[in-house]
Order: sequence, then C-alpha cells, then structure tokens
Amino acid sequence: MEGIPHYIIDGYNVILGGGFSSEREDVDDARESFLVLLDSYSSKKRVELTVVWDGNEPAGRRKRGARRVRSIYARGIQSADERIVKMVEDSSQRGRITVVSDDRRHITSIVKSLGAQVMGTREFLSLIRHAPSKRLQKHVNHRKDEDEKKEAVDDLSVEDWMQLFRSRSRNN
Repeated sequence: MEGIPHYIIDGYNVILGGGFSSEREDVDDARESFLVLLDSYSSKKRVELTVVWDGNEPAGRRKRGARRVRSIYARGIQSADERIVKMVEDSSQRGRITVVSDDRRHITSIVKSLGAQVMGTREFLSLIRHAPSKRLQKHVNHRKDEDEKKEAVDDLSVEDWMQLFRSRSRNN
C-alpha cells in the first residue's frame, strides 16, 4: 500500500444506519457531530478522510470544526455510492483506499474488484472511537441487536420475499 490510508466514507450509511446517532437526533446535527469526530481522529492519526453524502449540500449550514475532513455531496442524479465507485476508479492508488459502507451487495463488491478495501460502519466507528462512553456503548449495542435482526431479513432471496408477500396478502 502506497501513501497514507484513505478512507472514503458513505456518510449517511454511517449516521443513519451504522449506530452513530439516535433516531431522535436531527440529521444535520448528526452529520456535524460525525464530521467533528472524524476531524478529531484525523488529528491523531495520519489518514486521509473523505465523506460522501447523497444529494445536495444543505443551504445555510456552516461547516464547523472539520478542517481535516473532505466532505462532498453527490449532487443531482448521482448517488453517494456511484460517486464513491467513481472516486475509486479514478484513483491511481486504489490499494490505500478503504471504503466504509454496509452496502454489501452493491458498492462493496464493486470497489473490492477495483482493488480497494472495505470496512463496515461499526468496525470503522470502533476504530475512530477509542473509549466510547457507557451511554454511547449501550446505544451502539442496542443498534447492533437491531441490525442483526434486520440483516437476517436483508439476506432473504427474491423467492423468499415473494413467499413472504404472498402469505401476507392472503392473510389480509
């Protein structure tokens, strides 16, 4: 691996589904908190951090405290996943890139085939958090239990889904 590690992070994948924020937390606040956490991590480690967000940058939001983190928005019809894949494709140093995402079926398989590494959101969060508070750890453990239940559903085949829908429509 040449150069310093470069983490390309699917931002909303982390803050909305990765055990980072509570469901009651405002998305804008969660995004800012995540960027501050990343900035703190990058001040201690020699890494390059790029967060890719779906959509357009929210109007009127001031960036606070994330000087060492590159935060970009996919904009228009391009998704964050598509933007991340393009970034990996365009890189001349793919071996130093680690894509942070839990989207196992799409983005992770593509970027692996391009020579980048992949890390799940929980693994990444535990990497950047040295000693999470008990309250935070309790929240993360609760989200992990929920995700394990959700993961069992995510791994259903198309036929399994069809059977599930058929049985539900018969019951209604």
